[in-house]
Amino acid sequence: MIKIPKIFHEILGEEQRKIDLLFIIVFAISSTVFLSLFYYNDISSLPIINQVILIILTIDITGGVVANLSFGTDNYYMNRRKARYVFIAIHIQVILIFVFAHLPLRIGLILWGYTMLCAIILELYKNNPSQKVLAGFMFSIGLLIVFGFQNMLTTFVVILVLFYLFKLLYSFSVNHHQESNDAKTIS
Repeated sequence: MIKIPKIFHEILGEEQRKIDLLFIIVFAISSTVFLSLFYYNDISSLPIINQVILIILTIDITGGVVANLSFGTDNYYMNRRKARYVFIAIHIQVILIFVFAHLPLRIGLILWGYTMLCAIILELYKNNPSQKVLAGFMFSIGLLIVFGFQNMLTTFVVILVLFYLFKLLYSFSVNHHQESNDAKTIS
């Protein structure tokens, strides 16, 4: 396990397995490069500062998709209920995406509201055996909502918003390592 500097605890936990850290970094960088290259036409007409901000948001969101699945991050938030709610509340990236991509803000607000509501409900189901199924259900409804708006969005934004939904509704809000943490507590 690698000890994570305190400044990064909220995104990576206190320690990470080397391979998990590698997966997080590789996915964040490769998916950002992929989206930026293959869908550059979707953002090329925006001011440079908007493009830079969208790329930074892409790194944050895609890195979080994998980081929030890791033992280190999941374990860090396991018994920090207040920190979990703060983590959820500060995730306004979807609103920022719509602002900086010059897309209808009302769609970003709808998606943000839906995500916040679902993430809070999933927190209330923290130790429920049906939490993963509920998260899959909520994520799937989120997919339908995004695809309902797809004619008003760019492909770059659709993909980024889907990663955002997955990051918050499945990667973060689901307790992925309960069994490991229970075993750790017992031993």
